[in-house]
Amino acid sequence: MQNFDIFKIDEVTQIINCRIPEAVSHLMLSGQFVTGLCSLYISEGRNLALKEKSEMSEPYVDKVVDGDNSADAQTPNVTCADIGPGVSLDAWWKVTFFKKANINRIVINNKAELLQQGTSYAQGLRNFTLLAYLDTESESNLVYSYTDPGGEAQEKYVVVPSNELVKPVKEIRIDTSKNLDNHILSVCEIIVYGESACPPGMFGLKCERACNCHYPDDRCLVSTGTCYAGCAIGYKGEDCYEPCEPGTYGLRCYSHCSEFCASSSQVCNMSDGSCIAGCQPGYKPPFCNQGQFRTNKFLFCFKGYSMCMIRWA
Repeated sequence: MQNFDIFKIDEVTQIINCRIPEAVSHLMLSGQFVTGLCSLYISEGRNLALKEKSEMSEPYVDKVVDGDNSADAQTPNVTCADIGPGVSLDAWWKVTFFKKANINRIVINNKAELLQQGTSYAQGLRNFTLLAYLDTESESNLVYSYTDPGGEAQEKYVVVPSNELVKPVKEIRIDTSKNLDNHILSVCEIIVYGESACPPGMFGLKCERACNCHYPDDRCLVSTGTCYAGCAIGYKGEDCYEPCEPGTYGLRCYSHCSEFCASSSQVCNMSDGSCIAGCQPGYKPPFCNQGQFRTNKFLFCFKGYSMCMIRWA
């Protein structure tokens, strides 16, 4: 069974979406066209859960999608969330995505400092069930289910749905109701790696930013804003919003302003290279690369010699 999908962006750009359940350490490209490779971008996706809407079965402070995985044993709820033993027989947590998303990997960080012998949390989160829904939470929308095999609680759980989860989902839920001897739900951060589809020309966590690409109708990576065909003229950087440094301009900021621009810093228009403050004396605007032709001239001829001298005013 083929474990990847290929999406053609244009004549020179392709996106390869791999569905590999195991971690890999090497990547090899082969074929007659590899010698023409210009760039390669590898990503497992962005954290789709970051600062998204999340809920718990009990009204405790929920900080598990704030991007902070640190914890203080004295005040753990500052950056973590928990439902302790004996509080609920149906402890659950869920996150709802802004847009449906394709999930690659889910990382659940347990409360490591509370997984100690002699505490009521010694077992921590374990024997939980992870559920993924196409839309609203219902049996008909359930497309993926994973149950932790049990044993001792782990500091970190990594769930890789792989080929089992091929449809974009709207909601992820963690449930402890099926665990008869442990209903503790203690987590410090949950990270959901994947990608959601943005309208053409948009990117960002909520598709709120416009791509700044070389071609106005070009698309960019929804996670970073990186343009497939390069940034708009005069810009660079991962999201193509970093302007060219003073003294440079053009596509990828590779061109240099004329050394004869009027300003000492050789500042020019970052799109076309025209000198903003004009040219130094003797050079022609707007690019200041050519000597300026002067309009007034006088002809001096010397009596007795077959030569004349032109003098510019």
